Amino acid sequence: MNAVRTEYSLEEIGNAIDYWLKHEQAEALSIGPNARALADIYGVMLYQRRTRVAATQLTEKQINALTIAVHQLPLI
Repeated sequence: MNAVRTEYSLEEIGNAIDYWLKHEQAEALSIGPNARALADIYGVMLYQRRTRVAATQLTEKQINALTIAVHQLPLI
């Protein structure tokens, strides 16, 4: 059973962006919609010097992109 996530780390979001960059089609000189959605919050977190973000502050699209990427990233 998967626990409901209440927050995500900057590192998890960065790893999810990398996942989508490798697995999502995009036009030249752009990134796909899932990577873009995550890049939005990643940029805000960097600007505000935050290391974690509450799940309640994310859009449904961002949570879906994170959930898919986090569960498919290889374990380190």
